[in-house]
Amino acid sequence: MARPSYRRLFAAASLVIAAAGILFVVLGNTQRASANSSFVIEASEAGFNPPVCAMSRDDYFAWKNVGKTVRRIIVPTAGVNSPPAWDTGDIQPGETSMTFELTFGTVIHYEDFYDPSLKGILQTPQYSNAGPASCSPQAPTPTPTPPPAPTAAPKPPRCITSTGCAVAAALSRDDW
Repeated sequence: MARPSYRRLFAAASLVIAAAGILFVVLGNTQRASANSSFVIEASEAGFNPPVCAMSRDDYFAWKNVGKTVRRIIVPTAGVNSPPAWDTGDIQPGETSMTFELTFGTVIHYEDFYDPSLKGILQTPQYSNAGPASCSPQAPTPTPTPPPAPTAAPKPPRCITSTGCAVAAALSRDDW
């Protein structure tokens, strides 16, 4: 009796699995992110809160000026005296900038135009649509409360009688 050969069956099955894998890779990354959350980054004289904003693709964000002076958020370019790649324009105290959306994976370093020492970072996932979101403003650091000043211990009462007093003859006196 001849043994049946499964070689053709295994070859066909492996081709089907490979084709399914290729279709999954090609079509699996074309979906848009479904998060669509909105985040507000606070800007003030103390800097940006939060300093690093991680969000999913297609999430919305804006800057709110919680300080006392005008803010202008830019993404500087590498060229000398080149215009910024991104500019919110002036944001008055208490106002919020227009809303922005990032539809691609990136890391963006931004700064305050009027105070370039104030810097922040926007992040979206490089290879997927959704990622861990971490863009909530942090609570302000509490001002430490100084400990109460120590109070002077009260003086013990004078010992006039010998009852209960620590007085030994010729060694000490407690009668001032």
